[in-house]
Formats: sequence, structure tokens, C-alpha cells
Amino acid sequence: MTSPVKDSAEPSVPTPAPTTDRQNPPQKKQKPNICSVYDEPAHIISLKNKYCCVLSVDFPPKEETVYHSHNEDSLYIFLNNSTCRHTPITGEPFSDNLTQGGLRYRDHSNTPFIHKVQNIGEKNMRVFLAELLAKPPKEMQCTTPLSEDLVPQHKLELKSERVRGYRLFLKPHQVTQAIEYPFYGLLVSLSVGDVDIKITYLDAKDEDPPKQKESDWESKTFDLGSIVWLAGPCSVAYKNNTDQDFELVLAEWL
Repeated sequence: MTSPVKDSAEPSVPTPAPTTDRQNPPQKKQKPNICSVYDEPAHIISLKNKYCCVLSVDFPPKEETVYHSHNEDSLYIFLNNSTCRHTPITGEPFSDNLTQGGLRYRDHSNTPFIHKVQNIGEKNMRVFLAELLAKPPKEMQCTTPLSEDLVPQHKLELKSERVRGYRLFLKPHQVTQAIEYPFYGLLVSLSVGDVDIKITYLDAKDEDPPKQKESDWESKTFDLGSIVWLAGPCSVAYKNNTDQDFELVLAEWL
């Protein structure tokens, strides 16, 4: 008898059904939370009035802010040498080397900027952000910058449509004459020490002829980043009581 022929074919294995995008949809990238710069924990308001809002940034190495938005024209004043990394909400991250006394203007009212910042340097990052809010009256918007022949020298470092920035240097124990500042402005200390300041305001609204409102010498102990707001046309005299050069930034509102 002939033996029955065995079937040599392998048993069939069911083929898995192909996956589809509907079964496994791609994961959507979660949008980061964005807050106003006023609500960002590392930005502390130091001064605010009709014309100006100054925010102070001081955070240690490796710290990082949350995503926040800048919506006002702004003057950045760098209080020390530091390095940070910006991560914009769109675009690639980039590093930024900040130099003490450096000034930078950004037109955030027309081009808002959303980012987060990480301190990648070796010491605390110290920055002042001065928002330029209301414009001063036209009669207090000077068409020409201060002369560099002033004593002490006022070196023009920045010029933009909203603000001019100067650096001024007081020699040890130098006493100056009154210097006219016919504008609204902001003084920011880049040095530490005792300096006397005498401010005389010219208020044209009270009387005709205008009445000068003169203060006595006021002794100030300046720290890095101490600020003085100049509320309108005035003259300022300085007395450096230290044994070292003393440096300030003067911002002129336009």
C-alpha cells in the first residue's frame, strides 16, 4: 500500500492589519504657558510711573525663566558681565554675551518678543529693563543730544527713536557744576559708593516766570543698579565722595 502524502506547506500565520494614522495619531506638541513679563518671577518691578516701568533681573547661574512676553518699547541696561541663552517661542535658541554698562533698545510695541532666558554664566545675571511707556510732552523732547564737552563727560552710547543713552564718569572726589537736563530721564548706577546729588527742577506750570524748585545736596549710598528718576526739565550737580571713579548711565526719554 502506498503511504498517504503529507502536506509539506507551513501552517499559515495571520498577517497583522496595517496600522493607520487614525489608530495611532501623532502626538501634538504641547504649547508652553506664556505669562506677561510683569508676572515672570525673575522680573521685579523697581520703579513705575506714567512714563517708565523699570524691571530688575537678578538670578544665579543655571537658573531659567519661564516663557514671557515683552510688549513695550524697552531699554536694556546691563549691570555686569554675564552670558545667557535666549529660547524664543519660535526660532532657534541663541547665546548672548552681556557687557557691563552696555545699552540695547528694542521696539517691542511693534514687534512683541516671547522667550525664556537661562543664565549660562558663572555669576548672577544683573539686567535692568526700562519700559518706555508714555512719551513726554513735545517741548521736552530734545532734537539734539547732550554735548560730550560737558563736565563730567556724557558719552552718547545709544540713540533710537524713543530714548538716548549716555554713560557719565565722575573722577574721585569730583564736584560738578549744575548740568542742565531739559527732559525726563533715568539715572542708573554702575558703581558702588557715596555720591551727593543736587537736583533743581524747573516747573513752568506754577508761575510766570517759571519757578525753580531747588533741593539741597542729598547724600546717596549707591549700590549697583540704584536708580533716580528725573521728573522733567532739571539741572543736576554731582559730588563723588569716593576714592574711585564713579560711573552712571543716563537715559533720556524722547
